[in-house]
Amino acid sequence: MAAPETVELRSMEDGALAEELEEAHQALFNLRFQGATRQLSDVSTVGKARKRVARIATLLREREILAEVDASLEAPAAAEQPADEQAADDAPETESAEGDESEAGDDEPADGESRDDEDEE
Repeated sequence: MAAPETVELRSMEDGALAEELEEAHQALFNLRFQGATRQLSDVSTVGKARKRVARIATLLREREILAEVDASLEAPAAAEQPADEQAADDAPETESAEGDESEAGDDEPADGESRDDEDEE
């Protein structure tokens, strides 16, 4: 069974979780500062704060991964268009590519000499 804190964190929205992470980082900083100045009476709170930061960061990363998986599952559905639609989408790209090749293929010398004459020299 999940810890009550984890259940509470999972119920939060992404924005609220991000704010909670920022607050947890700030609390950890303060605890470390108190420990360095010998003002911290219970040093175990530093470890608890670190675990809280890790727990929140893990939940945020988990949501990122799920969003990426959802996006990748939607992408193949879009790729499975009928062949006629794909051909229509590819047609303008093919025409422009062919036009570029014909212009780039004109490597005739500017002075009117043929290529065979160049090789003899």
